[in-house]
Parts: sequence; structure tokens; C-alpha cells
Amino acid sequence: MLNDEQLYRHLLDEMHDGIYIVDKDKNITYWNKSAERLTGYKATDTIGSHCSGDILMHCDKGGATLCKKFCPVNESITNGKRFEAEVYLQHREGHRVPVLMCISPLIDKEGKITGAVEIFSDHSWSVAAVDRIEELRKIALLDALTEVANRRFIEISISNLLSGMKRYNFPFGLLFVDVDHFKKINDTYGHEIGDRILKIIAKSLSSTLRPLDVIGRWGGEEFVVLLLHATHENLTAVATRLRLLVENSFLNTENGVIRTTVSIGGTVATADDTIETVIKRADELMYQSKQKGRNCVTI
Repeated sequence: MLNDEQLYRHLLDEMHDGIYIVDKDKNITYWNKSAERLTGYKATDTIGSHCSGDILMHCDKGGATLCKKFCPVNESITNGKRFEAEVYLQHREGHRVPVLMCISPLIDKEGKITGAVEIFSDHSWSVAAVDRIEELRKIALLDALTEVANRRFIEISISNLLSGMKRYNFPFGLLFVDVDHFKKINDTYGHEIGDRILKIIAKSLSSTLRPLDVIGRWGGEEFVVLLLHATHENLTAVATRLRLLVENSFLNTENGVIRTTVSIGGTVATADDTIETVIKRADELMYQSKQKGRNCVTI
């Protein structure tokens, strides 16, 4: 029958995450089976050695070795702090492995810190996925100037939302946003200032949206915002907030402060809509805002 210590060690060995424990002097006292799998180092290679030796050699994304720059194990033992980070450890075969690392102090019954435990999990799948998504976004789905979604991504998103609405009755709304007097800005201050204005507007709009909502540049000085689970009332509220955010944004230049506004048209999609019809309806409503004097919302 296993005693308590043997049981705990057995349970730790069965965990999917790599785990190792160090004493107060940062000597490794425990190394589980997943740590062996993730690093290539056996427990016999590591137990008794100092954690700052040539075993894991954690480094950050910039390549700086943590033991030399900032030692989270030492920080945990000295100050009792918990530390989490995405780092790269050194595999026995020489390559770097991205891991999600968490270090916590070990505290005895008297409340004294006796060491620290590090738990780390393979993060390579996540890093690869994020890198791939970012690459695809930059190549095909991201507007190079404003760094919001491009027209293609907006069209794909509308198509998916229409399918979801027809299948699951999930409503969504669409706002068509046009920068007021943008040609005059370009003619007066030049295209570089015009580009900076577009960036400001894109950031102002995106900063207030929920994570599931989508903003993209439709073309020129036009933006489209897609709002999930939208009603006439909350579509109006969001559009008004966006309009006010832009109205209160400004750009400081050597020629003085430049301000601009937007005209917005918005609509809640219907079951018989297509990409073309929902965009056309919001666009026409945006032009009604222009006719009302600009810096206006029409839903």
C-alpha cells in the first residue's frame, strides 16, 4: 500500500503537464514523467542539480535567458510570488520548446517558504496556430493600413452570420460608416494625414467593440461593423457611441489639430438578406445621415 508521499508522487507522475520541484537553494528535488517527455531529460539527469544549470535554460521570446535577466524561481522563493509566462525551454536534443510556465512558492505548515514548484505544458501547438492565423490574416484578411479586417473578411463574416441566423435564428446588425469630408482632408493636408486619420478612426471604432464583434475597412474611407445579437435599440446605442468616439478624437499636426466625424447607417439583418442586400440597405441609410448634415446616425 502506498504511503502519502508515494501516492502524491504517483499522482504527479500521471499528470500531463511537466512538473519539477526545487528546494530553497534551487536544487531540483523532483522531476515527473511528463517533464522527462517534454524536455528529454530523465529524473536521474536532473535531481540534485541546480535549476540554473545547463538543463532547461528558460528564455523569453526575445531570446534572453531568464536566469540571467530575471529568475522567476528565485522571485517565487524570495518574495512568495506566483509567476506565469510563455517561455522557451531547452530540450536535451538542442531545440527550443515553447511552454506555458507557472511557478509557485511551496509553503510549509509554519508558513515558511521551503522551495518552489514549476508546472509547464507544451505550447507549441498554440504558438504554431497563432502564428499561422496571424500569417493568414496579414496575407489575406487584414487591411494593411488600418490593421482591421479587410473587405474579403467582412464578406466572409457576413456570409457566416447569415447562415447562422437562418439555421439558429441568431440576429446580427450591420453598421456602414463613412468618414465625413474625407476628400477635403486629403486635398488640404495630403494623403499621409488622411491615412493617419483612417488609422485613428479604425482604432477608435475597434476599441469599444466586444471581442465577438467585427470591424473592417470596406474600401477608401468606408468601414463596416458587424454586431452579434443586435436589436434596433442596441444597434442605435452602439452606433451613437461610435459616432461620439470619432467626433471626440483628433490628430495633432504641425498645421494644428485636425478633427473629423463619421456618418453611420445601420440595419438588423433579416432572414432573406444576402451580403449585397444588407450592405446596400446600410449604405443607403448612411447616405440619409449625410443628407441630414453628417455626423449623424440613421438606423
